[in-house]
Amino acid sequence: HWDRLAAIAQAAQPIPLIANGDCFQPADIHHLFGISGIKAVMIARGAQWNASIFQAHRQGASLLPLSQV
Repeated sequence: HWDRLAAIAQAAQPIPLIANGDCFQPADIHHLFGISGIKAVMIARGAQWNASIFQAHRQGASLLPLSQV
């Protein structure tokens, strides 16, 4: 429920929150940071689907093709 994270993050200040769930593209990570005010994300299924999500997020790039992962 990403739509609820901003209110939770605001109420929890100064405790930094970590969101978990449904990040499959680097854009998902950036969107989640932008709408929520959270400090970090956990990525499980997205990393199992394509582990290059970590590299792509850091470099602002796209996911690598699975043949290269």
